[in-house]
Amino acid sequence: MKIFHKKRKVTPEQVKEPPKEPLQKVPMNEDQVAEEKLGGELHFILLRVTSGFEYEIYNRLSKTKGVIEIHPLFGEYDLIVKGMYADTTESVENFFRSINGVTAVCVLKSKG
Repeated sequence: MKIFHKKRKVTPEQVKEPPKEPLQKVPMNEDQVAEEKLGGELHFILLRVTSGFEYEIYNRLSKTKGVIEIHPLFGEYDLIVKGMYADTTESVENFFRSINGVTAVCVLKSKG
């Protein structure tokens, strides 16, 4: 089964200027270090993002409690987030789905 997507015309006003500095690893802050020591489980979250929202979502997630690292990807998904969460996988997935511009979420929970 083939799925066809409607092509949209994008005007110059709709294109957002990306920041000059490249996306980089987000260092752990004190809350995240404490959370890692206290428990919670390690999750890797793959995000597919609407074109043009990458930097907005990256910046929002870099300030979100529990996020340890964020990396841009090439391929089916646009970002991978490494985080420590005590919540269930389903609630972690629902949180990321609620972010404006996120179109798909895949949550991978570490065994270790």
